Amino acid sequence: MEEPWKDPTAEDAFSAEYFQHLLASLTLNSRALIVELTSLAERFVDNAQEIVELIEERMMRILPKYKLYTFYLMDSIVKNIGSPYNLMFATNLYKLFTETYLIIDDTPTRQNLINLFKTWVCGKTSAGLDLFPKDTLVKVEKFIIQATSLGSSTQPDKVRITRDLILRESNYLLQYIISLEEVSEKVHDAKNSPAEGP
Repeated sequence: MEEPWKDPTAEDAFSAEYFQHLLASLTLNSRALIVELTSLAERFVDNAQEIVELIEERMMRILPKYKLYTFYLMDSIVKNIGSPYNLMFATNLYKLFTETYLIIDDTPTRQNLINLFKTWVCGKTSAGLDLFPKDTLVKVEKFIIQATSLGSSTQPDKVRITRDLILRESNYLLQYIISLEEVSEKVHDAKNSPAEGP
């Protein structure tokens, strides 16, 4: 019987479905999975735009507690491969970072996100280039300073939890709950249905 998710490394064509399948499995800090996804990104660099879009979509849709792991994947791709990924991720980096920071409600995860950012400031790609454009990093750094200031009584400029952000996160959570209910019903039905004879 053929596996439902065939490894595309034996083929020449990029499989978005396989990449998404691996990406959906990134619900913990799995070095092996991050290395595998990074190597796929390197092998299929001609599909960089699609890969970046899949990762960014995952960052926007995933439950808050899993967002950091997707940032770790982006970090691995940018540090190990560099161009064109670093430039593509830079486009939405500020938006993704700030929205993630604001939606995460636990201090350790926020601190891990800040620690990750700190590696970008002086980090270089494998070719020795800056990971991200300086202006993007300065913008993120200003946000972090404002967000972490103890005496700050106002929210950082231009960073708000918007109605769209709440609706998007709520929609994803609703879809997740519905899928759990469907699985639960199938398990319940399987346990309660009499075994059929030959």
